[in-house]
Amino acid sequence: MARSDFVRIIQSWEEDHQEDTAAHESALAAALLKPLVSSSPPAILLGYLTQSLSSSLITARTISLQLLLLLSEPGWTPSSIASVAGAILANPTGLAQGEPLPSSLETAHLQDVPDVGTSASASQPAITAVPTLSFILPLLRLCSNPTEPAPFPIVALINRLLSLLQPYPAPPLDVGLEASALLPVLPDVIATPLRNCLGGLMADVAMSQDVAQMQISVPSAAFDVSSRGITGGGLAKTADDGSVTPLTRVWTAPRQSSPIPIQHAIDFLFAHALRSSRWTRSSYPPSNPPEPWQSHIEVLRIGRYLCPEPDRFLLQLIETSLKACLNTYQALSSDFVDRFLILTEALPTLLRSWKDNGDADWSYPDSLKDILTTAVGVLTADLTAYQTFMTDTYASRVSDAEADDESGGFSPIDGWTVASLQETFVRRLVDAGLLSSEEAGAVLLGSSPPQLPAGESLMYRLASAPKSHLPALVQTVIAAPGAPRSFATEVVNSIAACPQTQPPENLFVALAAQPALLAALSAVMPPASLLDHLVEKLLDPPDNESARADDPQGSLARFGEGVMLVESVVALFDLPLPKLLQRARCAVGLADLSVTEKTCMSGWVKALFGSDGIDDQILLSTVPADFCWLSTSVIQQAIAATAAGAIDRDTLHSGLSYFSQPLLSWSLGGIVAWLCQEIERQGLISALHLDVLQNLVLGESFPEALLRINAAEISRLLRPTSHLQPVFESSGFVVAGVTARLEVFGPDPSLTKGPIDFASNVLRADLQVVRRLDIAQNTWANPLLSALEDSLTAEGTSRTLDVLVSELLQPSMMDFDRTNGDPLAYFAPVLCAIRICPTLPVPLALEVVDGYLPRMFDDALHQANSGSAHILAALLKGTLILTAELYPMKNTADVLAEHVVEELL
Repeated sequence: MARSDFVRIIQSWEEDHQEDTAAHESALAAALLKPLVSSSPPAILLGYLTQSLSSSLITARTISLQLLLLLSEPGWTPSSIASVAGAILANPTGLAQGEPLPSSLETAHLQDVPDVGTSASASQPAITAVPTLSFILPLLRLCSNPTEPAPFPIVALINRLLSLLQPYPAPPLDVGLEASALLPVLPDVIATPLRNCLGGLMADVAMSQDVAQMQISVPSAAFDVSSRGITGGGLAKTADDGSVTPLTRVWTAPRQSSPIPIQHAIDFLFAHALRSSRWTRSSYPPSNPPEPWQSHIEVLRIGRYLCPEPDRFLLQLIETSLKACLNTYQALSSDFVDRFLILTEALPTLLRSWKDNGDADWSYPDSLKDILTTAVGVLTADLTAYQTFMTDTYASRVSDAEADDESGGFSPIDGWTVASLQETFVRRLVDAGLLSSEEAGAVLLGSSPPQLPAGESLMYRLASAPKSHLPALVQTVIAAPGAPRSFATEVVNSIAACPQTQPPENLFVALAAQPALLAALSAVMPPASLLDHLVEKLLDPPDNESARADDPQGSLARFGEGVMLVESVVALFDLPLPKLLQRARCAVGLADLSVTEKTCMSGWVKALFGSDGIDDQILLSTVPADFCWLSTSVIQQAIAATAAGAIDRDTLHSGLSYFSQPLLSWSLGGIVAWLCQEIERQGLISALHLDVLQNLVLGESFPEALLRINAAEISRLLRPTSHLQPVFESSGFVVAGVTARLEVFGPDPSLTKGPIDFASNVLRADLQVVRRLDIAQNTWANPLLSALEDSLTAEGTSRTLDVLVSELLQPSMMDFDRTNGDPLAYFAPVLCAIRICPTLPVPLALEVVDGYLPRMFDDALHQANSGSAHILAALLKGTLILTAELYPMKNTADVLAEHVVEELL
């Protein structure tokens, strides 16, 4: 049912039952919320909820109160609560500053209305007054874990509820004490209004001396709903003379005082640079001196508009890059490697290009030494902690390696040593010609930056290292000065020599199992270029029949190692699957195969699930690339034969055991992905597919790299929302065993992501973060970029821009600092000018011109003081300026200018 139809039906029903509209509203709110108590709430219900709020069918106040009541029920997840919170904040009816929440709630008025004619409806429900704060406590607990911060919509909703909650009558002592105990670990944006709510309790227990310190000021009446006027759809303030002045300052030229903290803006730009490496390409080998990647150049081009002072921008650029490493180093994961490479590889190259090619209006500062000294001084304590952690962790890993008697002891890695972060960075600046040795010594307080060593081959060390030695080796590769580039150069050169020269044995398998080492490969080329390189050399070369004849098993296994490496690179960097790997995720019927392909597949079915076994004849007749995409069809034929009674379960399991061996295990990435798709598609009749999946996943020899790739898809099958529990029970599928097998990879990141069908509401909630960056998480940029991409993918450019513009004209969040203008209005041109998706060159800029320029001349907006017209004009102007700056070598800006002229004429 369409959302509008749902609203129309409910409105029609209410017209016929007008005796108790408040009860109907509460009942509707409860009915919409209860099915959302799951890890993956139905997207259509979220749509109904949003439509009900936007059409004033129910108020955000009623939804909020019902949500508080239902939080006691098990099953709520942060993502589902965040989805509801985002919908509430997008239409905060009944939650304005002039509409306080009572300190206690009469629960009988909030519960579901019983069916008419039942005994429940005939009896009078008992009215129980419960402190409102006790209902908010579950949300406070959710926000009290600093290691897993709550989603921003939840934080914003709690802030609004606490700001409206009356402190008198005071809550009970036990409720107040629990809330008080959470104060030290809650974000300030929650702790401040919570202290105000506890003021009544503290007065009751004679703690008035603390109350004065805990009171907060009431927001200015200028932001009260009653003092706002809506003109032409825009949010504006009504003056005494009746004129309308926009509350949002127009985005014009760069200003001395930006409403966006520059460090947060740089965080966003580098996060976007990392994401855009999915479609950014560069030549290999790099030029000498190396040129910065296009995605990194955009950091400078946007930076000059966000910060007009180059000295200040450079200081913030360096400080932000250092902080990004200091915020991620403790996991030594691929996230740390990404930030480490930005600091030690991308940033020196970018600064060198700025110095050589900067213009007079925004020239490269000549005070790098002083700027570095300032940045290092500010972060001295954190930099010391980094060095201590690296030293202690490496010593511990070496000790563990030496304790492994079977490995024969750990030999020191010749010529490579992890140095301090500032020493590594300063060394790279010296090599780039940006600092002299004397200046480097002054920055490092007299010590010399480490010389980049010419140590032993890290690539060959990896290929021959026993498993117990890998942790110490990985730390050296990703954190020693010059090690990531040296390692990446060796590996890429080894790939370039394929297939004529084979890489060291076991190199690709070891590399595929270490995401941090895969991330280090981006030291020499963007991931998109790396994938092109891998596909050309490992997947697409012509079949070598002579090599297959000389070593049929080795030829198939070596090809498979390349497939595992490509699978891992695609998964880590979120790249599109190459054609061969797409085919490997589809099963093909016999009718769609050529005679040669039918012969090949039939031979493998007999070899694996018959009595023939794998012999040289079948290996000699099989092109490795053909087996890659036929393997899924082989499994499909075996499942069909088992279902038909042609082979029994024992024979099926015996054939599957071949896939636990290195000869065939590399094909499991595509096979398991296909099995997950089939299980999801077939639902309650997927018992055989589940049996095969369990047999493969629980095998001890399942490659870790391929299990990591498919972990999210497998986890999705295990959730209650898959409705596969009856099949699990009937087929003997061991959910606990499979879950334990996946736990090593950590929580499924998709659990914290809203349904893509709800993309526009998720985007609206994430846009609000831009207005409150003072309380945002360090990782705020990635959710916003993901929300933009999901919205563009699911709903298109027009709907995505509608969400952005409506949030500009009618902000969902009113309590943000407007001293220097609306931060979102200032930042919106950046969101419109950058590329969000690889398939859309400038996803929103053209829509700004074609979709919103005509609206500026509508009668409703054609007013001299119209806030809406000013905001749209600022968005248009900023988008055109930034688009011209970002794409000077293309005709993008010219095309946009032509569209502007056409609209004006």
